[in-house]
Amino acid sequence: MKGGDIIQLELHEYFALKKKTTLVFPSLKKHVNWKFTVYFKLLVLISSQLILNETISKRQLYYMDVKLFKKQSTVDECIDTLARCLGVPIESLRVTASQKGLVYADLSINDQLISRENGCSLVPILPLTSTSKDFEITFNEDPTVQPESIIILEKDAILSGLVNREKQAALKKFNNSILVTGRGFPDRLTKHFVNVLVTRFPRMAVLGYFDSDVYGFIIALEYKLKPLSFLNRNPCCAGMQIEGSRLFQNVTSEADLILLTERDIQLSFSTFSNLETQESTIIEDLRYSITNLQRTLFFGFKQELKLEDVYSSCT
Repeated sequence: MKGGDIIQLELHEYFALKKKTTLVFPSLKKHVNWKFTVYFKLLVLISSQLILNETISKRQLYYMDVKLFKKQSTVDECIDTLARCLGVPIESLRVTASQKGLVYADLSINDQLISRENGCSLVPILPLTSTSKDFEITFNEDPTVQPESIIILEKDAILSGLVNREKQAALKKFNNSILVTGRGFPDRLTKHFVNVLVTRFPRMAVLGYFDSDVYGFIIALEYKLKPLSFLNRNPCCAGMQIEGSRLFQNVTSEADLILLTERDIQLSFSTFSNLETQESTIIEDLRYSITNLQRTLFFGFKQELKLEDVYSSCT
């Protein structure tokens, strides 16, 4: 750089060789200079972690230079790109995903304990390349017991409501279930955790509860259809039964019905278009949810999931 040389950073994705990003520094474009600096800083930080043989989370990386990174998603996207370019999981870079999802259950996963007495716990950090065979998992302190179900909830507010009601109830309705939420759109750590449990307990029912709108439907598809990662093309839980809010179900007032926005309508039609590429067996499996989404378009309303929607279907 002292001689005025230009530095060129080329990012070639390992599993998509035609996909290439080129960043030239210095550039006349401010955004390109910023993006180059972000990658350079992350490469320096990752190099330090590899030398020290210590692990750091994406969240910790973000706080090491908040002014440069500006937002957490910048670090997430760039770290994922670097991992794809090298064809390795982020753990190989000594980086772990930040914990986002919550779980409510009595579980022992190797030396990690999750207890209902502590309320909702963060989803444990399990290496994204691991499988259920890598862990000793015990439910309700009995290695011979299998959970009856794993209940996946769209929002943490519903999970908190269920936990509070469960603690006050004489009959513990979900004592034989595992409750999980990705707190909206699930991250890979949450999906991987669910996948490990589903594989470990294959006879366990998998039930998903989501809002009766296009966003709830897309989040459900994220669990049911989308690959876990670029290294693992299997979905989180293909056998999940989509439950949750149905339009005009458990309506107690007009406030329960929310008018669709133009964005809701556009996204619904876009989602239907994307489903056209899916196999007929998958479409048939999603038939009830698709019909419910079509119903929201016909009437022009959507409906959020409520506690009673979960209780009424889990009787």
